Amino acid sequence: MPTPEADMPAEATPPTDAPTSALSEPAMPSSQASDPSETTQRPSPVLPDKQDCGRAETQQAMNRCAQQNYRQSDDALNDLYQTVRADLSEAAEAKLIEAEQAWLDFRDQNCDFERSQFEGGSLAPLIHASCLEQLTDERLAELQQPSMPETAYEQVDQQLNQTYQALQTVLSESEQAQLTDVQQTWL
Repeated sequence: MPTPEADMPAEATPPTDAPTSALSEPAMPSSQASDPSETTQRPSPVLPDKQDCGRAETQQAMNRCAQQNYRQSDDALNDLYQTVRADLSEAAEAKLIEAEQAWLDFRDQNCDFERSQFEGGSLAPLIHASCLEQLTDERLAELQQPSMPETAYEQVDQQLNQTYQALQTVLSESEQAQLTDVQQTWL
């Protein structure tokens, strides 16, 4: 019988050639891009069909399914990341590497926080892998799009702040501290 650790997601790996630490500014807005190819729509990666983990019959099978779905998303992100990097100027590529590392730090800490809500339970690996998959899929979508205009950024930032404040009101003090740590890493 596999151990619970066997069902937990493997340590996330940054895309090839991404740094392993550092926080940075958001990626350069399209109005500041030095090369027109840096603002064009990226091709959509072909994602393999993901499994419906809700159909699994045991918790261990659900955990394995969620881990496999995350790995598919992570592989697609790594492929797209390399494609995007190849199209960038040297300065833009450096910014992307910084941004990607900051995003990886945020993703990992955020998903660790989500898993902590189920610590000790059999759902913890499923929650963690599902969180990694969701955020990785969202990052895939972000990298496929040109940079957002400043006004769209401000709207999204305001929505994020409202959601963050609402979440703070329902968490315990220790959970609030964990969430604050995740947010500081992201910022």
